[in-house]
Amino acid sequence: MPRPNGVKPMNHFNFHLEVARALCKGVSKPRTAPEAGPAAAGIAAPNPTEHKRARLLGRKKQCYMCRSKDIRTASGRHPETVFGCFICKAHLCDDLCFAQFHEKIQNN
Repeated sequence: MPRPNGVKPMNHFNFHLEVARALCKGVSKPRTAPEAGPAAAGIAAPNPTEHKRARLLGRKKQCYMCRSKDIRTASGRHPETVFGCFICKAHLCDDLCFAQFHEKIQNN
């Protein structure tokens, strides 16, 4: 099949680049996860002084207190959790870490 004038033959790599460029046209910016907290869940925001342990939106993250105390699991990693303080947005694995975290920020 004859090629139109001025069109170079395209290799496999360049073909994929052209497809990717065509797909990316008009894409402005990547989506971000919604802000964690009660407002994102459609619940009225509580009194800011009432820090409570709750499930945070998004993926698991390392516990702030366990990381600061260098506590590790049997596999050698810092514990990860989806729970934490929805006012502070800090991931905290259990009630002990929750209490220690708020005691620490209160003393600073």
